[in-house]
Amino acid sequence: MQYCNNNGSDDEDDQKCLATTTPFDGQVFILSESGKPIFYSKGDEDEICSFFGVISIIVQRYHSLGNEDGRDSLLSIQRRDLFFQFLYRSPLILCLVSRQPCNLHIQLDTIYNQDGCCSRRPIVGRSPNLIMGCFQTRNQIISMFSRKMLREYYQKRGSNFDIRSLFGFRILPLSPTDRDFLVQTMGNIINETCPNVVAFGLLIAHRQLVALVRFKRLNLDAPDFNTIVNLIECHKANMIHSDHQFPFCLPKFDPNQFLYAYISYLWEGTGPCLVLLSITNSDYEKLTQIRPKLEENISSYKYNTRLVSALSNPEGFCLQENIKWAEQLWHFIYKNTSNTQ
Repeated sequence: MQYCNNNGSDDEDDQKCLATTTPFDGQVFILSESGKPIFYSKGDEDEICSFFGVISIIVQRYHSLGNEDGRDSLLSIQRRDLFFQFLYRSPLILCLVSRQPCNLHIQLDTIYNQDGCCSRRPIVGRSPNLIMGCFQTRNQIISMFSRKMLREYYQKRGSNFDIRSLFGFRILPLSPTDRDFLVQTMGNIINETCPNVVAFGLLIAHRQLVALVRFKRLNLDAPDFNTIVNLIECHKANMIHSDHQFPFCLPKFDPNQFLYAYISYLWEGTGPCLVLLSITNSDYEKLTQIRPKLEENISSYKYNTRLVSALSNPEGFCLQENIKWAEQLWHFIYKNTSNTQ
């Protein structure tokens, strides 16, 4: 259900309402069904508890309409030049306030998937008590883990960061020869060490993809890649000096199942991050053998110096100065349809 009020009224109540909501432009709110604040992209959730409560009451009111076969859902509210987009997925309510109406529902869906990457768990067929326990555990995880992840994400990019950039990801500039070497080497080591276990193997540096190997017919979508990157970047200090493995959900790949993410940094924490997403957690010891073998192969590579330099200090992409339209280009998207990797 969408609600729109554009009657142009300039009475005092309307002006007060607009003045109250204007500071929230471009902000994200995450709360529980009961209205408990979980995340506000500007911080200080406790200072705007009343606004969280209003969101909860409005969303729950519309949800209570209808019948058990189909509940109503409040999608958005438009007030003059301000748009409120809502997403209700029990036990969470998400709200995005923006002056621009474009793709707001997609942005909220992306945020929800980012939150649920480590807390989503299938609950079909479980007892009510177990389901409630799962929800409570999930709320705790989101309150601590995902809240921290979102907070650091916004702090690095500013509170007005456009989350639509999560719909794509960057490729680290690298010589085709060096990239092919890394892909072939990673694939060979993984197949020799633990065949038919690693669904996706990634090498990531500076938030950019260096190399990717995967099972045939499996694809890694941009939102899933960015979910992985956000996780390792926000918790880099805790992961950089040791290996870690934990359940991890890729919402676009399969929102109802976990893969197991093994994370390890090359060269004692000074190099790129190796991420291995396996279908089982019983091969941890075998996975720990992959990084040392990869380091050994890189050290014996004939273009080792060039490769290490590119991974440590990548060159930025730039257009030739003599291109007339270069100054007017803000950004572009390139999709290589011929590359089967």
